[in-house]
Amino acid sequence: MKIKKGDFVLISSSTTKKWMVKVEVDKEFHTHKGSIKFNDLIGREFGERIENNKGAIFYLWKPLPCDYSGAIAHSTQIIYQTDIAQIIFVAGVCSGTRVIEAGTGSGSLTAALARYVKPDGKVFSYEINEKHQWTAKKNLDKLGLADVVELKLRDVSEGFDEFDVDAVILDLPNPWDVISAARKSLMGGGVLVVFVPTFIQVEKTIVKMVEENFLQIEAFEVIRRDLTTKIGAIRPVTRIVNFTAFLVVARKGLHRSKEEQK
Repeated sequence: MKIKKGDFVLISSSTTKKWMVKVEVDKEFHTHKGSIKFNDLIGREFGERIENNKGAIFYLWKPLPCDYSGAIAHSTQIIYQTDIAQIIFVAGVCSGTRVIEAGTGSGSLTAALARYVKPDGKVFSYEINEKHQWTAKKNLDKLGLADVVELKLRDVSEGFDEFDVDAVILDLPNPWDVISAARKSLMGGGVLVVFVPTFIQVEKTIVKMVEENFLQIEAFEVIRRDLTTKIGAIRPVTRIVNFTAFLVVARKGLHRSKEEQK
């Protein structure tokens, strides 16, 4: 597959040194090993290697969804790729899906959701901090995903604007205060995913889910153990991310909650 103007390309000089760039005519990308002219990339195949003006070797890759998440600027702690992948899978996110997310943060999860719901779906992402939302908007613009996401600056305890959505994803310190609003916005059988870092938050979340008559409740964490890839010395890496957070997942049943029966 040939690289053309406007494409995103992942440029790497090693397993760990890599950069996401957008190919623009007559522009250059600068690295610690010298510059790369974008005009030299146009017409080349993904997977090729190139040599720049200083003799440094680089490889050209077609970006994967995980590469987009790693390419954004951070104003908050981002959700890691292993958790993002699980969230997308358990929430059933695919093309055409309508998803509510709260809060946006730097937009790492937002960008991943946007890539999977396009071209016919939509992500409605709520954030209370204007600075964080501004960072997320810049990241979404950079990745060409802004048209798939509607950013909203609001305290979600006031509720959501959308109804009959497929999934609601909460990355908040107090998700139990928003679960009632999430229920109102979800379609029948819609999925609620909550991302929290402590056992106390998990328990309070589950208690509220039960009160709101959510069913099929699951709680778990996702663990990834990386290995070195040096031939003759393959072993677990010395430094790892040992813990990120817990995921609590449930589905909305159509039987009415006690509040709705009043």
